[in-house]
Amino acid sequence: MDSNPYRPPQAQVRDIPESEANAESIAQLGSGQKLAIYAICTYIGTVLARTLLTALFRSNLEDDDLFLLRLFAAAAFLVAFVLSVVGQWRMAEGLGISTALRVVMVILLFIPLLNIVILLILSSRTTRVLRQAGYRVGFFGAPDLPS
Repeated sequence: MDSNPYRPPQAQVRDIPESEANAESIAQLGSGQKLAIYAICTYIGTVLARTLLTALFRSNLEDDDLFLLRLFAAAAFLVAFVLSVVGQWRMAEGLGISTALRVVMVILLFIPLLNIVILLILSSRTTRVLRQAGYRVGFFGAPDLPS
């Protein structure tokens, strides 16, 4: 037995079981992560655009213009929500998360700021798994994944 107290632990730790670390789950992880990142960017961009347009042109906008602005923002939020649900489902499936927990996470995506937190946590775990599998992961996910 080694008596060195500064030696790092030697345990083998993995995020996903060995049987699921195949090309199909890697492809699911990558596509889900990209969709989640696009959803987060769409959500934040919509909030910023709506806030800035309303603040800058508040005095010049009529009721019809405000209605159209709100309608476009609602459509963008709907697109972001659909992207986040599909991305979350794919990432969770690729990570081997149970169906019951995936359904709970989809329900939690209806809560405005919690949805971004859930997507960021799943994206972080996905990035870790993809890097362990040898893929290079950038800001918008891994570009060179098998399809």
